[in-house]
Amino acid sequence: MSIWLTVAVIVAGALAIAGILTVGIRRIFRGRDRLLSADGGSPALRALTATYGLLLAFVLGASLQSFQSAQHNAVSEADAVVALSNLTHVLPASSGVPLRSGLACYASTVVHRDYPALQSGSSVPPDGGAPLERLYGYVPSLNGADPRAVAVTQTIMQQLSNLTDQRDARIRAAKSSLPGLLWVLVMGGGVVILVAVAAITFVDRPWPQFTVLAAVAGIMLAVIILINSLDQPFRSDALSVSAGPMNAALVTVESGLPPHSC
Repeated sequence: MSIWLTVAVIVAGALAIAGILTVGIRRIFRGRDRLLSADGGSPALRALTATYGLLLAFVLGASLQSFQSAQHNAVSEADAVVALSNLTHVLPASSGVPLRSGLACYASTVVHRDYPALQSGSSVPPDGGAPLERLYGYVPSLNGADPRAVAVTQTIMQQLSNLTDQRDARIRAAKSSLPGLLWVLVMGGGVVILVAVAAITFVDRPWPQFTVLAAVAGIMLAVIILINSLDQPFRSDALSVSAGPMNAALVTVESGLPPHSC
């Protein structure tokens, strides 16, 4: 969802939840002046909100760490492509140009095929790893008579291994998600908190109760949507890992490269 659509969903959802709770609880318990005593209700609500707040903080922190890791992997993958492209300039043209063309094909595949597939919900890249496998075939064979060539080839293999690790990390990030039990606790805890707030504010007039419930529900919905966006680092429109670093790497690799086909 776009940022404005997300805001609209949060506002509409908060107003709907507050309205349902305000009207529903007053009709169910019509004729009562309060549902909880001030002495018993307030301490219980503070304990519930403190526990739920710690839960949200934990889940949000875990989701944020996962999202930042996915962002870091995307940048590292693009950096590995650029580093390999720079190494091709040291190789003879017969070896360097094919490897660089393979890198351009790899980067183009990531930008134009892998990321769109991840954004649509697929965790398996459609290329099946073929562009990466072809890169290993372009690496020149080790030549023991030339220490410089051996060193360059070994460095290229190290960078290819790093690129493979970063690609695998991107795929794992697309597959990973929060455990279902945590989502049950987050959603169920939110319902309990809202009902508890409705019970505490029952002594107020309808509009003050509605306002408090709308504020609490809005904050909860915003946090839950944020957690969901962070938990799906490639699928959210408002907050997602971009293909920008790899697109920039593609421009760098293709600069000065002869026409080629993938």
